[in-house]
Amino acid sequence: MEERPTVVVASAAEGVRAQLKLTLGEERFHLEEAHGTDAAATQIAEHQPDLVVLDAELPGDGASNLVTSLRAQPETAEVPILLLSPRDREIDDLTQDVDATVGLPATSFALLRRIEELLGD
Repeated sequence: MEERPTVVVASAAEGVRAQLKLTLGEERFHLEEAHGTDAAATQIAEHQPDLVVLDAELPGDGASNLVTSLRAQPETAEVPILLLSPRDREIDDLTQDVDATVGLPATSFALLRRIEELLGD
């Protein structure tokens, strides 16, 4: 049996986490959820994911600090980061350090397509 890619989904919005859980499916991906930046950092350290899906409006230290921290650590510097952002929010400070962005609300198809691209599927 082929090993499933591990994806950490970090969002305080239960609806966003639920949509990603339904979109990705547990048969195809191993999903770990986080509700804030501290929880996300812990999940990433524990599970060494293949991809991080990060809500730009993540509470705690903020998505920007988490991205900076991930890029500064050798073990996470190359992990792809998909940033989810409300379409009406300026996120220029984050986009330079992430691998891709998707504006919310987004269709499940758009999310899955972007995730597959980042994982090389």
